[in-house]
Amino acid sequence: MNKQDFNEINTKNFKREKGIYAIENTITGRTYVGQAQSIYTRLIHHKHHLLNKNHANPYLQNSVNKHGIENFKFYVVEY
Repeated sequence: MNKQDFNEINTKNFKREKGIYAIENTITGRTYVGQAQSIYTRLIHHKHHLLNKNHANPYLQNSVNKHGIENFKFYVVEY
């Protein structure tokens, strides 16, 4: 698995395919796992909402607020 810094991800590296992905907090080790019809599009939405502090998942948003997005990694589990 190629884990990338969440805030510095070049979204063009991700295929526009469905799959399972993970967002990992490198401080706590907790991981958010999701699935999407387009990992590329879902990643853009996650980044936008987390940076604007209005993500639908309050646990993930609170964790990003507390630890900083620079302490999160994003990776594809399976395409």
